[in-house]
Order: sequence, then C-alpha cells, then structure tokens
Amino acid sequence: QWSIMRQALTLTVVAVLTARAASTPVRGNADGQHTASNICGSNATIGQAVVGSFNASYPGLEKFAMAVKAGDLGLACEELVEYYRTGSSGSWLRWVPPANFTRNSTRRVGGETDRILEDVYFLSGVTETAKIPRNADGGLDWYDTGPRKDVEFMNCLNRHDQWTKLMQAWHQTGNPIYTQHFNALVIDWVTHLPCRSGVSRAGWDAPGQFDKPCPTGTMESPWRVLEAGIRTVGPWASCFFGTLASGEVSTSARALMLLGFSEHVAVIAGPGREARTPNWQMTQWAGLITTCVAFPELQNATDYLNAAFDALTGLLNDQVYPDGMETELAFGYDMMTANDFLTAMELLNHTTSMAAPAAYRDRVEKMFEYGVYISDQRGFAPRNGDADLSRSGWSGTAHTLFGRNDWLYVHTAGKNGTRPAGDSPSVAFPWGGHVALKSSFDAGGLWAWFDFGKAYGSSGHAHRAKLSLTLRRNGTMLLVDSGRFAYQGTGLPVTLNREYERTTHAHNTLTLDGKEQLASPALTTVAVPPSEWAFETESDYVRGAWSGWDGLEGNATHRRAVYHWREGGWLAVVDQVLSPTAPRHVQATWHAHPNATLTLDPTTLVTQVHGVDIEDTTRHGPGSCAVIPATGAAAARFGQASVVRGVVQNATTNTSWQGWYSQTYMGACPASTSVYTGVVPPAGSPTSPRSNSDGRGSGNDGSNLALGAGSFTFGWLITTSGTEGVPAEIGSMEIVAADAAGVQAVITVGGEARTLKLPFDAPASSASSSPRQHTLS
Repeated sequence: QWSIMRQALTLTVVAVLTARAASTPVRGNADGQHTASNICGSNATIGQAVVGSFNASYPGLEKFAMAVKAGDLGLACEELVEYYRTGSSGSWLRWVPPANFTRNSTRRVGGETDRILEDVYFLSGVTETAKIPRNADGGLDWYDTGPRKDVEFMNCLNRHDQWTKLMQAWHQTGNPIYTQHFNALVIDWVTHLPCRSGVSRAGWDAPGQFDKPCPTGTMESPWRVLEAGIRTVGPWASCFFGTLASGEVSTSARALMLLGFSEHVAVIAGPGREARTPNWQMTQWAGLITTCVAFPELQNATDYLNAAFDALTGLLNDQVYPDGMETELAFGYDMMTANDFLTAMELLNHTTSMAAPAAYRDRVEKMFEYGVYISDQRGFAPRNGDADLSRSGWSGTAHTLFGRNDWLYVHTAGKNGTRPAGDSPSVAFPWGGHVALKSSFDAGGLWAWFDFGKAYGSSGHAHRAKLSLTLRRNGTMLLVDSGRFAYQGTGLPVTLNREYERTTHAHNTLTLDGKEQLASPALTTVAVPPSEWAFETESDYVRGAWSGWDGLEGNATHRRAVYHWREGGWLAVVDQVLSPTAPRHVQATWHAHPNATLTLDPTTLVTQVHGVDIEDTTRHGPGSCAVIPATGAAAARFGQASVVRGVVQNATTNTSWQGWYSQTYMGACPASTSVYTGVVPPAGSPTSPRSNSDGRGSGNDGSNLALGAGSFTFGWLITTSGTEGVPAEIGSMEIVAADAAGVQAVITVGGEARTLKLPFDAPASSASSSPRQHTLS
C-alpha cells in the first residue's frame, strides 16, 4: 500500500507542495493562518520519522508533545515548525528582515543565481556549469554526473551551495521567486533521497525501517559523509534559519528539512561511519557539532555533541602537526580543515554545555598562523599538493578571534597591523616541512616556497615533490607547481591527475634514473631540526634531503640547499646527488605558467621566464627570472636541455607526460617546461657521457671523486626582477669546491661577487649555533 502511495507522492510532490506554498500561507505569515495540511499529516511514515527525531520533553516543545501524544502528526509538525520560527535555537544563524526590506519585490540578482531557477548550476568544486536534468516525476536528477560523467560533479551538486545563493538573493531583493524555488528543492531532495530506508536510492518505501541509517558514507553518493558534513556545516543550517521569515517556505518543506537534519546525524554518527581520510573526518564531525548546537532539541543531541567534539579533538592532535600543518600536506585541504576546526570552536560559544580546551584553541591558532605566514606578499597561498590558486590562508574570522595583528601585517603587506618580531620575514614550518623565503613583507618582494619535509603526506592529495621550489616576485608567478587537474570523470584532466600530477617530474626538483620519489612515509614523528635553516637580516639558508625512490636500484640521496640574498633578490640553489655505488641518470625540471614566456639559450642553457600576473593570469606580470646553471671546477653540468610543452605519454617512444598545468579543478593546459638531462661530471672524473632523446632522465652521470662513485654536485643561480621591462640579470654561479660536508661557490650579480660557504653536514655542535655561520661574504 505504501509503495502505491509513494508513486503518487513522487509524481506530484514537487508541483503540489510548491503550488501550495505559493498560494496558502504557512503558520507565521502576516495573516497568522495555518497551512491547511502538510506532509506529516498526509504521510504517516514521514510524519512518524519527523516527530520521532525530536525530544518531546525539551523545554518549549510542550505543544508539539501534546500533538504527538494525541497522534496528530500534521499538527505536531506545525507546532514543531512554529517552535523554531518563534524560538531562539540557532540564534546566530537567524535572519531578521531589515526595516527597508520589501516583500514580493520583482527585483532579481541575475547571474549564476538566476540560472539556478532554470536548473543551470555552476559547481565551483569542479569548475563546471551545466543544466541538471529532471526525472519523469519532475524532480531534479540528484545523481547526475554532468557532461564529463564525473562523480565529483554529483558530489558537488549535493553540497547545496545553490540553496545558500537562493537564500541570499531573497535577503537582497525580497523577491519570493527565490524562496519558492528553495522550497521546491528542499521537498524534492528530502523526499527523493531519504537516508533512513536502508537503501539510499529506494525512497520512503520501507515502513518500519525509517530509523535504520542507509549503508552509505564511504562510497560516491549524495549521502557520502563528506557531503553530509559539508551540507550541515554550511547551507542546511544557515538556510533553515535564514528563511524562517519567508512565507514561501511551507510547513512541509521545513518539516522535511528538520527530518533531514536527523538523517544527517544518523549518517554522520552512525556505526562504521568514520570517514576514510582526515579532512573528511574533520568535516564530518564539524557538521555533527553544527547540527547538535543549532538543534539541541534533536534526540540525544548532547551525547552526539560530546562525542563529536571528542573525536574532533583527537583528530586535531593526530592529524595536525605542532607547527599547524595538517598531515595531508595539501594546502587547499589544510585550510579547509582549519576552518572546520575553527567553526567547531566558534559553535561552542553558542552552548553552555562545553567549551573548547586551551590546547585545542592553541592548535587551531597554529593552523591559521601557518596559512598566513606561508602565503606570499599578495596573500596568495602556495600550491603544494592538491591546491588551486587561492588566498585561502587568510581568515578574517580567525584574525578577530585570536587577535593576531601580526597576521594582519603579513596579509596586508605591511599596510596594517603590527610587524612580526625577528630580523627576517622568512619562515619555516619544520614538522610539515615547508619554508617561505621572502625578501620583505612588501607586495613587490620575492617569495620562494621550498619543501624540505620528512613525510610525503597522509592522503592521496599529497604530491611526490620533496625539495621542490616555486617562485614569485612582485605579484608575478615565475616557477610554478603543476596543479591538481581532475579527480574523476573522463578526459585529459582526469588522465593527468592519475598519471602526471603527483609525479616528481611534474615539479621543480630532480628525478633519478627516471624514478619518482616514494609516496611514503605518510607521517613524520620528528620535526626537521633547527640546524637545517637559518634566517638573518640579509640572507636566508635552508637545506633538505630525500632518499626514498620508487623502484630505484641501490641507494641514492638528493640533497638540495637554497641560499637567498635578500637585497639582491636572488637564490643560489645547490643540488647534490649521493650515490655510493652507481652513477645515476638525472633530470631537473623548471615549470612555468602556460601564459608565461619561457626561453632557453641553447649555448648557455640559461632559462628565462617572464611570468604572469597572479591576479590575472591571462596577462604578463612585471616580474621575471633567470635560471642559470652553475659552472666551476667542482660543478657537474648538464649536457643538454630543452623546452617541452604539452608532451603526451607514449610507451612506443618512451616519452612521459610533461609540460602541463592546472590552475583550477578540471583545468589542463600545455605549459612550457625546461628539462635538463645528461649530467657531465667535473673534469678529471671517469665518465663517458651519453643521453637519450626522450627528454626525460638520461645521460651517464659519472662521479665527483671528492664525493665517491656515482656522486656529484651541481647548482643554479636564480635571479629575479620585479620591474616591468627590466629582465632578470644573467649573473653567474661558480662552484669552486664541493664535498659531502658542503659547497663553496662564487656568485656574481650586478658586478658584485660574493663567496658563499654552504654546509651540508655541519657538526652536531653547530645545530644551535649562530645562523650566520654558514656564509662568508
């Protein structure tokens, strides 16, 4: 019998209830009339599910309890909705129309929001705009995977960002068309995608099963725990309370939304629902905390709240390093989880039952400290791991909460706030292993990001990019990370995500014998010791090493040191390959943005880059750089170099993907990349150079006798200019001595020569010594 009823319901539910909402005033309208009927009264299964989700003994729900006791499910839902309309729950989310608010306006906001009314959605998570098809019963196809057949499209569709846009448009204009459409979407989604029936696609057709959570949460589905957490942290709670003043949102829609909150609790907190990755878990528990604080009337809300915060505190301790870096080591996900932790802490301000411990607060503060300080002078974040180009390191909410005016100074390039203490604007995060070298806090300064960490990362969002270096100057992107492309679906971005994005040769570092770095260890239990960096008034010095290679025969270590002369705006980069028993085929890569101009001198092998404006990457910025291979008696050199762009993998010709870039999700553009191969050791070493023609990992990389068989040192001088029309100077770097203990080099830029001594193996006693000891000038 219920199956027959459901068929009738699903064929008419959207049209009938939407029409009713538009024509029949809900309780609380200006005329005070009641809705003639609602879905709780017409559908006992749904009515029982709604009333069974709330604690009828909660103070203020006396009228609701009386209706439940009388068996009047329709009246019970009216009383429940009226309680929320006039009550104080979710006070921070409630919206009170201002005095000048005009109801029944015909004004429109246009753009993306108005296209939602035509079922055309822009999904920022996949950077895709598409028309969502409708099913035979008139409801949206919430399982649609978009034009690229990407399940991530479906996931983003079910995050309900569009609900927030509709609410905001109503707040802005007073036009009921937006809340009418919101009303229809709520009814459509909850009635078509229940998560209490035992099977997520089955609908409300299992009487007596409504209290059994659906078996989803770890697979791709609208009820995956990540989406459940995103909905409850964001649009669901804000839209429920933000539309309570609307006469177009029906009692049925509000009751269904309240039922939906109960369903979300069941999914998020149900047995075996713990998400598979740390950032998912953080979103999961933040969603549960949001729901329980905003709706304390839900059954067992206090118990769920305590359990959720305990779980979140455990995650904070386990998944965030003491320096504030999240263990996934992917900036976009680092800051997403930081905001989830912050949201949870803020939410506790709205309940008297508990407060965030001081240790929790301190660790969250560290996360935002990392986000602010690691970003460049224009506020743009690094793009390590899966991260789009963004300013997500800054949070005005966090700045206000923690009162950190040094953050404001860094974020505004010294225009506001208080200058941080210390002689150098550069900063190191030794647990996660990231360094930002800065010539100044000024917006025109140099910014270089360097990875000297000990761990790969705790999820698949990390990249095999240890010792990689990216570079910006005066708001210009010069040397870049290749990006994240697309996770799911079909087409080139997905292929590049799986076969190129995470590889070592997609980054500005080295590969040995054509082998990529190991994607392990996932975590580190120790920080990089302070002896590995020194930041001073005039210069910075940092070094790192990596010995894990995927499939490499024998042992080999890549050591890289970076010296930054602040006033001159240049970097001296020293690479040392230690291979005790065998020579190695070495490849070095330097990647530029697709819209940058990259040239390579075939004689000197100097790469010059005129980069792109980070604010508008369709045009050149004022900055430029030159990557100049080192010379000198102790320097190995590369026998050949070439510029590649958009190379497609081909097993027959032994070529690999190279020269690709993704600025946002689903992006895939050819990008010029300088590829250096065929290392020739210093004079006097027994070598017989050879090279392959594929532009990837070639040459007989002989030995520097001072280091042992198969080992050698080479380097790069990277000069920069931040002035439009003034290219970076072609200086020189001469390596005059090199052994396992360190390197001595002479740098000449602008007619000035400086002698550097850059140690690799300083004595243990030097770990706490003066940071200036590593240079002689």
